[in-house]
Amino acid sequence: MTKPQKILFLSIIILAIFLRFFGLDKFPPSLFSDEVDLGYQAYSLLKTGKDYNGNLLPISFQSFADFRAPLYIYTVVPLVAILGLNEWAVRLPAAFFGILAVYGIYFLVRTLGFGAWVGMISSFLLAISPWHLQYSRVGFEVTLMLSLLILGTACFISGLKNRSLLLISTVLFALTLYSYSTAKLFVPIFVIGLIIIFAKELFKLSLKFKILLIFFFLLIATPMISDTIIGKGLFRFSYTSIFADSTIPKEIDILRGIDSKKETVELGQKSNLISKFSHNKIFSLGEVFLKNYLSAFSTNFLFINGDHIGRHSVGKMGEFYLVEIITFLAGVFWLVKFGKGIQKKLFASWLLLAPIPSSLTVGGGDHATRLILMLPPLIMISALGFYNLWSYLWRENFKKALFVLLIIFFTVNLYFYFHQYYIHHPIEQERLWHYGFKQAILKTENLQPDYEKILFTPTTEPPLIFVLFWTRYDPLQFQGKGFVENLGKYSFLPLGSDLNAEDLERSLDKNTLVVANRKDVGVDLRREKIEGVKPLDIIKYPSGEVAFYILTHE
Repeated sequence: MTKPQKILFLSIIILAIFLRFFGLDKFPPSLFSDEVDLGYQAYSLLKTGKDYNGNLLPISFQSFADFRAPLYIYTVVPLVAILGLNEWAVRLPAAFFGILAVYGIYFLVRTLGFGAWVGMISSFLLAISPWHLQYSRVGFEVTLMLSLLILGTACFISGLKNRSLLLISTVLFALTLYSYSTAKLFVPIFVIGLIIIFAKELFKLSLKFKILLIFFFLLIATPMISDTIIGKGLFRFSYTSIFADSTIPKEIDILRGIDSKKETVELGQKSNLISKFSHNKIFSLGEVFLKNYLSAFSTNFLFINGDHIGRHSVGKMGEFYLVEIITFLAGVFWLVKFGKGIQKKLFASWLLLAPIPSSLTVGGGDHATRLILMLPPLIMISALGFYNLWSYLWRENFKKALFVLLIIFFTVNLYFYFHQYYIHHPIEQERLWHYGFKQAILKTENLQPDYEKILFTPTTEPPLIFVLFWTRYDPLQFQGKGFVENLGKYSFLPLGSDLNAEDLERSLDKNTLVVANRKDVGVDLRREKIEGVKPLDIIKYPSGEVAFYILTHE
């Protein structure tokens, strides 16, 4: 790498740092429930050595409705100790590992035999990637997973010539299993793919060293493997997988009923052999899996609309910039025509294997979190296309003009994304980010000395974990309790409870505060009144709409 290239690469890293650290506590606008949950898990671990359900140094952290991968939570613990329980402590690891991936992908590109420019373009595209930025600024585990995977792969390839790096690669791959659930399926089959691709080089290693590598992998990975097989590591998969989809048996019965030409369709009715062959669980599951798998490669997901879940993307665009259709196609063309055999095999195996874990889950065809395993090879292919378009077009004035148009198109895409992310997304998805809980709880904390009871009305999201987090409730006092209706001065009405103006008035007295969602109250208390109810404060969304009322007896 020349000195100008070193300066440019440093600039890319600085850009990656800025894009991931700027306003990290404000964009996205609030910690949503999963972030608050993992933050309180880290706080509980810091204070007691146990998760908030009382499990000592767990392999899988038990939350209210799920079991979480442990590695990200353990990285949050020292930050909670230093920074306190807040947005920065929860989100900084994601930002850090996002930056590490920007550096790591350069390392990976170089180990694959591509030049410094392709490596730097890969780092740049990952630094500004909408897909990667979305997860680098939120307390999601997947940026940790990607960093370990990218560095593990780079160390594996480099380790064929440097044994110490091969040992590091083994450790990184084993740790990846602790990062996010999709890694438990993808990493083993991906590593098998690497072993097949680089079989000749690996064959030259001594038997003693091979045994050492296997030993280190099993030493680190065995607790997670054990937890996955006989513990709770597969709990989430048990209800998100296509095998648990209750609609599939019903659809099969309906189709078999149509085959039998009966006017009424009965669940579990007897069918003839042809009908059973045509409509069965194996075929139905295969069809769902195939649709999910192919959807992951669709232009709709990658370049047009992206993930439909508001927390997973900014909306109104794909996971990649629209202009990258051009660079990606150019990259595929170059790779097929000029790429080395090893390069082709690695890209093909990575891309073909990456969607498998997500495709086995309901809605996995456009689930950006589970499909993020696809991101590194797609970024590198796009970088290849960008570099080769530049090399080809920067020869004649007319071709230079085409490349300039490409850059202008890219700039317009960048502007749209950042405008959407910082201006529109915080407002359009304010409810999905569970905005208002922090503000309401901190306000009630200030008012608490004057009141004996603080009641939360039913909301779209259980408030308990937010109260635990933002009040820094002593984990030792909470461990093992699970969902509770009372927590100190706080009380919680169960979700789904009907509430009307009379109920609200009865709930209030001079010693009680009620934190009520706008939907629960049913009227706009800025313009209307409820007899006997006095609004002390109004918590508003970024859009200006009412999130919560803080009420007392009039």
